[in-house]
Amino acid sequence: VAGAAGSARLTWTDPPRQVRLRQSRWLEVSSSDDKAGSYILTAEDPAMRRWLEPRPNRLLRAKYDRGTDVVLTWSPALRFGVGQPVEGATVSVDYEVFLMRSSSDDHGFNLSAPCGLDGLRRERLAERVLAKGERKVRLDGLDPRLSYTVNVVARSLEDGSSVAYEVLHFDFAGAILTPVPNPGANSVAR
Repeated sequence: VAGAAGSARLTWTDPPRQVRLRQSRWLEVSSSDDKAGSYILTAEDPAMRRWLEPRPNRLLRAKYDRGTDVVLTWSPALRFGVGQPVEGATVSVDYEVFLMRSSSDDHGFNLSAPCGLDGLRRERLAERVLAKGERKVRLDGLDPRLSYTVNVVARSLEDGSSVAYEVLHFDFAGAILTPVPNPGANSVAR
């Protein structure tokens, strides 16, 4: 990221960075590998900033249940920021589970971002399960010969803000559910 006030190297996992308007009359975003990409920039008044964050962590937990069923659970998403308690506030949240077969082609979607997961659903590359306010869902009828990629998005019913959890890749090793390394950079299959 470069601007009138200087430049900084950022990754998608970096926290929000404040850029002072008076010092930065322009902003340029580019990738470090010179590949094409798409970016979402937001401008917020730091004095008004509020966000969702899973607590105590963003990890998804998957447990083999019976047959080819998997039970997925996750931590609640809490509201942080201006006017919220330091430990976060409980808010009305709907959860969406995105399930796809794993492969080495990411089709240009970021599986760690709500907009990337929704893009996969729109392109029919992922199945979306609406969990509403529940933090547990049963994924049934999975093919034990395949590897899967799953993620969850929490969406505030108050203001529409959203947050994605950590991507989980898993397969079945006999009757044991095992996490598998990412088969490709944020990847899914058609």
